[in-house]
Amino acid sequence: MASLSRAIVMAWAHMRAAWARNASVPVVVIAMAGAALLLLIRDRDRAPNVRRPRVEDVGGTGPGSGGRSGRASGRRSLRDANRPRKLATVRRLTIGSDAEGGALFTLSSAPPIASSASSSLTAPPIGGASAGGGSSAPMRLTLRPEVVPALCTLASTVELYLLTRVSSDEGESEVVSALVDGGVIAAGMNVHKALFCETVEGRVSMVRQLEPQLALDEAPGVVDALGRFVKSVQLLDRTVGDDGVAPPGPGRTTLHALLDD
Repeated sequence: MASLSRAIVMAWAHMRAAWARNASVPVVVIAMAGAALLLLIRDRDRAPNVRRPRVEDVGGTGPGSGGRSGRASGRRSLRDANRPRKLATVRRLTIGSDAEGGALFTLSSAPPIASSASSSLTAPPIGGASAGGGSSAPMRLTLRPEVVPALCTLASTVELYLLTRVSSDEGESEVVSALVDGGVIAAGMNVHKALFCETVEGRVSMVRQLEPQLALDEAPGVVDALGRFVKSVQLLDRTVGDDGVAPPGPGRTTLHALLDD
C-alpha cells in the first residue's frame, strides 16, 4: 500500500510541475503513471495468494517434516537397520551374470498351460517339436533356487543392480520375468535396475558408470578390468558344495557368504 501511495505522489508531482511551467502534461508521463498503478494493484491482489514454504520444502527431515523426503528417509533407515554386517558401508551393489549358464539363472521346465475345454485346438509347447514327432518339455529361464533368498535380502537392504548378458530382446524379457517370479522385485529391487548388455566389455562400462561400493561378477575378466575403478570387486563363485553353499576363496565370494554375519 505504501508503494501505491508513493507512485501516486510521484505522478501528481510530475503533473504539477508541468502545469507550473504552463506546459501540457506529456502523454508519456500519464501512460507511465497509469502502468505503474496497474502493476502495483496487480501485485497487491496477488500477495495474499502467495504460498509460504512448508518446513519439508526447505529440506527438513525431522519427525514432523512429512512429505516424500520423510518417507524416503524412513525407507533408508529401515534398509540401514536390516543391512548385513559385511555390507555396512555398501549403498549400491552391482551383480554381473550371464542369462544362459550363469551364476544366477538356469533353464527349467515351464508349467503346462491349461487349455479351454471348449477348444478343439491345442497350441504346441514352446520349443517343442512338430505334432508329427516327439515333443520336448517347454523350458523357461528362472532364478536358481539357491540364490533366491539371498537376492531378496539384498533387494531389501541395498540399492541393487543386476547386469545380465543376453543375446536378444526376448532374453531381457525372460530375465525380468524370472526376477518377478522369484520375488526379487517385490522384495524391493527396482525393475529399471535390471540392466542388459551383449558383451562383458559392456558390463564393465556400466559398472564404471554406476560407481558401486561393491561389485560382484562371475567373469574373471570383468573383475580384473574393474579393479582400478571400483573400491571393492569380488568374483562371484558359481560352484556349489554338498551343503548348497560354495565356500569363498581369496578375492571371491558367494551371495550366501556375503550375507553371513
